[in-house]
Amino acid sequence: MKFKDIILPIEPAFQKFKHEFSNAMTSEIPLLNDVFNHIQTSQGKQIRPVLILLSAEICGEITPKTYRSAVLTEVLHLATLLHDDVIDQAEIRRNQLSVNAKWNNKVAILVGDYLFAKTLKIATAHSDYELLELMNEAIKKVSEGELIQMQNTANVGISEDIYNDIISKKTASLFAAACACGAFSANTNKENVLTFHQIGWHLGMAFQIKDDLLDLLPNTETGKMKDNDIHEQKFTLPLIHFLKTASEINKKSALDIIQNHYLNSEKVQHLSQQILDSESLIYTQSKIAEHIEKATNLLNPFSDSVGKTTLQNLMNFIANRNH
Repeated sequence: MKFKDIILPIEPAFQKFKHEFSNAMTSEIPLLNDVFNHIQTSQGKQIRPVLILLSAEICGEITPKTYRSAVLTEVLHLATLLHDDVIDQAEIRRNQLSVNAKWNNKVAILVGDYLFAKTLKIATAHSDYELLELMNEAIKKVSEGELIQMQNTANVGISEDIYNDIISKKTASLFAAACACGAFSANTNKENVLTFHQIGWHLGMAFQIKDDLLDLLPNTETGKMKDNDIHEQKFTLPLIHFLKTASEINKKSALDIIQNHYLNSEKVQHLSQQILDSESLIYTQSKIAEHIEKATNLLNPFSDSVGKTTLQNLMNFIANRNH
């Protein structure tokens, strides 16, 4: 099932979010509008706002605060992507030039800063301080995760625990905050907010592990160069597990590629295929399934609803997507 088909039951709410998000992404400065238009022509699935809408629906109802939460979260997410692309020196974002490549690093950083400031304005204009606190904690963790990842670039001794800490901070924290904000916006109790925070965290972990696996898989539509993580000497779960379990000769060959030939596409592709042909593929898939199962178990006690069914379908999509 395609993402757009999964979210059909909440299509009116999703369209209302998109309208409010579009209104937020405007400025009197021509350069900012040019950048905003460029970003929005390659808009992603907007999965985090969808999670907010679904969490609110399951916990009560979608409210004006829900839409503000969704807009705030997506603006924050875009800000982190702009800064990420500068840090990674990425030239492609979702099959088009990144902002730093089309303009320059200064523009990308300043627009990212502007978007961070925009979220403060959105939250404070309606005194949504609780939502701001949830998102502020997530962004702090995103920054921590980026720094830990930078420290461990080309670190052949990186452990699975460090990898989990990185993706927990860089990706899962924002998913967790999104689900918590959605629940909070429906005026539910604190226990439900905490439960949805956990649900979002597990979904974020599954999402990122799947993303790292898709980087290795052929015939996927990730919007970036295949095997990009190895080219950037990033150690993701499939590679970490492969190095831990491979024979001594295969491990030595893999480390040689990572350390000395990471820009050689042919050698990197050979390593990528070795990983996919090993038990590391099954192990990685099992970790994705484990997080999806835990998220499902946390969701099960909630009353049946359109939102619950849609979120269950979205969980399956996260686990089985090819883009």
